[in-house]
Amino acid sequence: MKKDMPETDPIDTSVTKRPRRAPSGPRLGREDWVLAAKKVLMARGIEAVKVDRLAKDFGVTRGSFYWHFKSRGDLLQALLTYWGDTNTTALRTAIQGNRGDGMAQFKAIIRIWVEEKDFSPSFDMAVRDWARHSKTAAALLRKVDDERIQLFSDIFRNLGYDDAESGVRARVLYFHQVGYYALAIKETRAERTATLPLYYKILTGLMPPDSLI
Repeated sequence: MKKDMPETDPIDTSVTKRPRRAPSGPRLGREDWVLAAKKVLMARGIEAVKVDRLAKDFGVTRGSFYWHFKSRGDLLQALLTYWGDTNTTALRTAIQGNRGDGMAQFKAIIRIWVEEKDFSPSFDMAVRDWARHSKTAAALLRKVDDERIQLFSDIFRNLGYDDAESGVRARVLYFHQVGYYALAIKETRAERTATLPLYYKILTGLMPPDSLI
């Protein structure tokens, strides 16, 4: 049985002093390290995001890492910031790009969730798991969740609901999708597409259009 993780925040922002020498090996940028940390986070969890492991994977020395980051905590903070900046962008664009048209907004969101091209459910779930043991990650997660719910509330206001009902319907829509990912439900695209009209009817209270994708 997996042991419970300690009730401590794994983001230690203290500075680990290292000489500022030019790194050896491949020329890596700050984003290369963040993307590598993201890959490990999604595959193995936050405890596996270690400087030595990443340096070994890249075939470089630790000095290359410290050329861009002060400490592991600095990398973890950059990883959280990257998640907050990127994994809501597509949702935000879908809502703001179809301003005033609730039907178009809903269809754009559904397309993102079905195609999973510009939004990574695995990244979201990895951060949610991380947030169970990190106050820093949990605080950002709450902020991002609140923003997404506010975005989805706009859908329902544009479909004719008042602010109170729009807020509740937005929560139902969002919590439903988070639960879908948390339960790791496996469906083919054809299976998901076939049920979309029913989901639309249940989630919006309206009859579905001829096409949702």
